Amino acid sequence: MRVFVNGRENNSVPALDRGLFYGQSVFETIAIVKGRPALLDEHLTRLQLGCKKVEINIDIRDISSEIKAICSNLDELNLILRVMVSMGAGGRGYQNPERQRPTRVMSLHEYPKISSDSGIFAGLSDVCLAHQPLLAGIKHGNRLEQILARQSWMDGWQEALVRDYEGNLIEGTQSNLFIVKENKVQTPLIDRCGVEGVMRNWVLDQLKVSGFSCSAVRLSLNDIIAADGVFLTNSIRGIQSVCKLQINDKNFIYSKSYIANRLQNTLLTHDLIPSI
Repeated sequence: MRVFVNGRENNSVPALDRGLFYGQSVFETIAIVKGRPALLDEHLTRLQLGCKKVEINIDIRDISSEIKAICSNLDELNLILRVMVSMGAGGRGYQNPERQRPTRVMSLHEYPKISSDSGIFAGLSDVCLAHQPLLAGIKHGNRLEQILARQSWMDGWQEALVRDYEGNLIEGTQSNLFIVKENKVQTPLIDRCGVEGVMRNWVLDQLKVSGFSCSAVRLSLNDIIAADGVFLTNSIRGIQSVCKLQINDKNFIYSKSYIANRLQNTLLTHDLIPSI
């Protein structure tokens, strides 16, 4: 793993950084495919929105240039680039510092092995997400809910779905959720909690261009139980069909959606995820 702090290869940040103290930070996880950052503009757009929501002032052009400089020496490698921006050090208590000095941390990681095309086994976590519309959609630095949800996985699970306190399905621990019913595609609304994934939005755009019916709605457990197909999206893993879903010790079996398969093939064709 290589780490860059404020443009220089380094693995330390100031002890008083507000990203450490309060989680006042946002981040993106970007697939590097054959040495190039995939969906970079989309990631930068969400990073900029996230910074605005947590009141961090940045020049997105500087971050873009820094990412491109790091990737310029990667040859044809497939890697993961994590980009984090925090408020930096300063300020007393919760008050933002009068003069901001944001911290930028970028790290390169090995690409994980992708699960088989046969589909994955997922479950339903008992951890629920709290509503906070001010932060809904962005990838902010407080991932405690996701950490707790990850610890709730049962043996064999490769992902877990999470709900809000009203029982609405929101997303996976590290993915966005889609269901298919009679060739209509639906995904949960991300207006009160959850992450509006870059891959989620790419899928929605692709479906609309292809003429498929797709919408963001409130989804219940009954909706997913009655679905013909279920798939998950993630910037690193692309599109993964769910072949088996465990809810309260009962297993539900799904056929792999041809829509998910078509989307995954498009990702591979355009080098938006590696063929590994």
